[in-house]
Amino acid sequence: MAKEKEWCNEAERYLIQNWPSARLMEKAMESIRKDYKGIFERVLEAVLQSGNEFDNPGVFVTQFWGSGYVFLNRTAWLRNKKIWPPPGFYIENLRLELLCDKDGPAPYASIWLPAKKTGVDPAEARKAILEAVQQFPEEEARALPEGAGRGRVPALLRSARAEGPAPQDARRGRRAAVRGLHGRASSSAGAVHTGH
Repeated sequence: MAKEKEWCNEAERYLIQNWPSARLMEKAMESIRKDYKGIFERVLEAVLQSGNEFDNPGVFVTQFWGSGYVFLNRTAWLRNKKIWPPPGFYIENLRLELLCDKDGPAPYASIWLPAKKTGVDPAEARKAILEAVQQFPEEEARALPEGAGRGRVPALLRSARAEGPAPQDARRGRRAAVRGLHGRASSSAGAVHTGH
């Protein structure tokens, strides 16, 4: 006869034995997550108020089902409301659990183009992105403050100008991603990935 499984493990028993303290910790974590999300909401609201064409932001930095991300797009891009995640400009890997992990993945910026659902030609999208990158003046890239991509933006420009499209990233093959502003590795600086 198989041994009956215990209804809670050692860590759960510890929490039950220290329930008042655990609940205080839980409330503090909920408050921190709310404040953390509020920071991104304020930043995106400021971006929307700056007079650009974006009008549809999204903040999903505290959900456990994802890596934590924010995005900006335009309502006009959302002809098909069933597309999720919607096309747009993303910053990913922003969940606190990832940022607090010294070995965790670094945040990065990407452009998401669900090619099949939107009818976008991946080759044309890659070409348009590379052409847009080439319009970014290197002088402005060098003037970026420390930690805001300085050094990587010129690398992105050089890569886009010299190499053209990079091969698909196997893990993120469905993203049209411009990495390099805060890419995971210098080898990814300048990569433009357009997928299906």
